[in-house]
Amino acid sequence: MPLLIRAYISPTIPPKKLTPGAHITCTSNTSYIFMAKLLLGLLLVLAVAGTMSAGDCDGDREDMIRECKKYEMFPAEPKIPPSAACCAVWQKADIPCLCKKVTKEVEKVWCMEKVLYVSNYCKRPFKPGYKCGSFTVPPLGQ
Repeated sequence: MPLLIRAYISPTIPPKKLTPGAHITCTSNTSYIFMAKLLLGLLLVLAVAGTMSAGDCDGDREDMIRECKKYEMFPAEPKIPPSAACCAVWQKADIPCLCKKVTKEVEKVWCMEKVLYVSNYCKRPFKPGYKCGSFTVPPLGQ
């Protein structure tokens, strides 16, 4: 890659063979500007990619549906202990993101009482007072 950059910056200067541990030096202001722009461009791409994946929990939602659906859907009884695969999804899922996507329509299908049961069973319980959709986790013992 460094040889290509050097050739692009100054095609009239023949590229030198680099040895291990050699340092690349910029030989003009144009080279510094180009390298700075290249670095900024890469940082921008990384920042945008990080921002897009940070708020997106669609993969977690799909995993939750695939692995936990039968343990968290209505009717409220019986409560069935979830599988290890379901608990693995609970352990890695972005729960705050998933809870933001819980609508009234979702709550007609998913039994939030069972969701609470599964979260406790999988050792990732909600804190009392936590809100997931319109469901608020009751205080302990209720």
